Amino acid sequence: MYFDERPKTRLEDFFNREKELQLFRESITRGSPLILLVGLRRAGKTSLLYTGLNTLNVRSILLDMRRFEERPAISRVEFLEALSDAISAIIDRTRGLRDYLKKVRGVEVMGARIEFEWSKKKRLSITSLLEKLDEWANSSGERIVVAFDEAQILSKLRGINLLPILAYCYDRLRNITIILTGSEVGLLHRFLRLEEPRAPLYGRHYTEVRLENLDYERSMEFLRIGFAQLGIKPPVDVLQYAVERLDGVLGWLTEFGLTAKQYGCTHKAVDATLERGAALALHEFENFLSIRGIAARRYRMAAELMAQTTVNWMKIKRYLQAMEGRTVSDNTLHNIINSLANSGFIRRVDDGYEIADPVLRYALLARHHKQA
Repeated sequence: MYFDERPKTRLEDFFNREKELQLFRESITRGSPLILLVGLRRAGKTSLLYTGLNTLNVRSILLDMRRFEERPAISRVEFLEALSDAISAIIDRTRGLRDYLKKVRGVEVMGARIEFEWSKKKRLSITSLLEKLDEWANSSGERIVVAFDEAQILSKLRGINLLPILAYCYDRLRNITIILTGSEVGLLHRFLRLEEPRAPLYGRHYTEVRLENLDYERSMEFLRIGFAQLGIKPPVDVLQYAVERLDGVLGWLTEFGLTAKQYGCTHKAVDATLERGAALALHEFENFLSIRGIAARRYRMAAELMAQTTVNWMKIKRYLQAMEGRTVSDNTLHNIINSLANSGFIRRVDDGYEIADPVLRYALLARHHKQA
């Protein structure tokens, strides 16, 4: 079913991303060591990840970093617990893997679960663990995937320098593919430091699978098929209204379908989707602002301006200066725009910048009008 709020795992439930899915699958099949799966929030990255891996029937260790999204930092112990959970999820159905993992210092295998030793004397080496996974894959004639969903959150990791480990895996472990998904594309690239000559991953080729929002035709097709699966014939004008307001964001179109299923396929269902989504979108934005300190007010004002219209760099600067009654330096404005763009909240268009998510745009406008 298309209208399911959970990530898709089956090809029949996965909508019209044939080109991206083919690139993703082919990259794994040919042994690409590093794949970046990127796109704005709610574009369907996790669904593509799960569906692609399931259709290949490849062994995969999946770490969903969203469990740490609202944490200020991720400790070594917390990360290794997440890794332990992810490996334990496949160990019972992966013949022979226990025997390889038992050889790794700091790993204790207990039935269908593994635990890591925390003491310095027996402390786990992640590199050694990956080496044994690679050995198992080689002996089994298989490829194993290690995937980090919303990998930019790994920038919060403390106590483990993950980049040299990823570089070693890339260079030496021929049977492992690392997949990193990210909705905050700029932050993901900054974390990986792919363009920095002295960084561990510099110069490594990677495959990028990018998910864009659906265009008008594909948005209409998604909604038509989704409602047909429910036995509902929706009014065309309602679908057009939904596509116009939700701007091709697959997650919000799905939310509209679920709302319409429950309350009827009307214009009010579109408006209700915007209202219900606004709280979530604002919560995500406020989490971003929470670490900006006294600068948060400037970020908020800039975002509210971009929610009203597409604006260029100079208009943003003049607006902030008029609101504050003082000069805003070019460097300050550069940091604001870059941070908002890197985190996926705004996007560059021909004439300037605008809010990327239509529901966040709606939420910011509603708040601005309420405060005016």
